[in-house]
Amino acid sequence: MATDEAGLQFIPDRDFQVEIDFQNCILILPSVSVGNVPQLCADLLVSTFKMPRVGALSHAALLPLVGTNPYQHSMEGGRGRVHTACEVFYHPAPGPLVKGWIVLQLRAPLCKGGSQSFCSDLLHWRREKRFRSCLLLASIRDEHKMDSHLRENRIFTYACVPSEHSQQQQQQQQQQQQQQQQDDVNAVMSRRLHALGWSSMEQEERGEVPVGVSKENVLSSLSGMGFAKKMFRESLASKTDLWLLGMYCNQGDNTGEGIHLASQVFKLLTAEDNIPAWILPRSWSCLFGPQLPQDLYC
Repeated sequence: MATDEAGLQFIPDRDFQVEIDFQNCILILPSVSVGNVPQLCADLLVSTFKMPRVGALSHAALLPLVGTNPYQHSMEGGRGRVHTACEVFYHPAPGPLVKGWIVLQLRAPLCKGGSQSFCSDLLHWRREKRFRSCLLLASIRDEHKMDSHLRENRIFTYACVPSEHSQQQQQQQQQQQQQQQQDDVNAVMSRRLHALGWSSMEQEERGEVPVGVSKENVLSSLSGMGFAKKMFRESLASKTDLWLLGMYCNQGDNTGEGIHLASQVFKLLTAEDNIPAWILPRSWSCLFGPQLPQDLYC
C-alpha cells in the first residue's frame, strides 16, 4: 500500500504485475457530475478496451461502496473480488506523445465538505506520478447553454491550465526535455480540440461577462460539475497542466451522452475518425430496473 503525506492511499492490485511508466501516460479523471456522464464515458473506455485494474484509491472523502465486477471482461483471474468506489485502470496506447491511458473510475460522490481535501490530495498524487497530462471530464447543466450553443448545436466546451514554464537556467537537460514533451502534448491537444469543434470557455459569451473573461470567473457561473471546479482551481494555483472537458446535458437517461463523450475522448487521444464499436458494460443493463410488463397497457 502506497501512502502519500496528504492522506491519499494507492492500493496496487496484486494480480497486476506490469510496470507502468506513469510519466508517459495521460490521466483520465471523471468528476461525479450531472447525469454521471463522465462515469459512463469511463465505463465505456474500460469495457471496450478491456482495461485491467491497476489498483484502487482510498481517501477519507470517498463514500464507501463495494460491488461485483461491473464489466464483461474478467479481471479477477477466475476469482470473485469486490470493486470499490475509486479504482485505477490502465490501457497501453503506444503513440508519439503518450504510451498509455490511466483511467480513474469513481462510483460514488464525495462526502460533504470533502472535495477540497480530495482534490488537493489527488493533485499531489498526480504530481508525484508525473503524468504527461490530465483530462478532467465533467458534465454541465444544460440551462447554462448560451445562444451561440443553440445556433451552432455545440454541446462541448473546454478550459486549459497550461504547464509551468520555468526560466531558471539551472534546469537540467532531462527536465528541459520533459518540459518540451509536455508542451508538445498541450499543443497537439489544443489543435485536436479545435478540429473537433470544441469551444473554449474563455471565448464564450456569458450574459454581461465580456469575451476573454478569466477561466475562474467562467467556471463560477456553471453548475452541476461536481468537484471539477475545485480540481481546476487547485491545478491553476499550482500551475499543473490540466484539460477540463465539459459536456452540456440534462439529468435522465444519459447513456447516449456517455457514448458521445467517449467518442470525443477517443478521437482526441488517437486522432482517429474510426470510432470503435463501444461495448456496453453489463452493469448498464440494471440502470433503470426491468422493463414494465407490456400487458399493463392492455
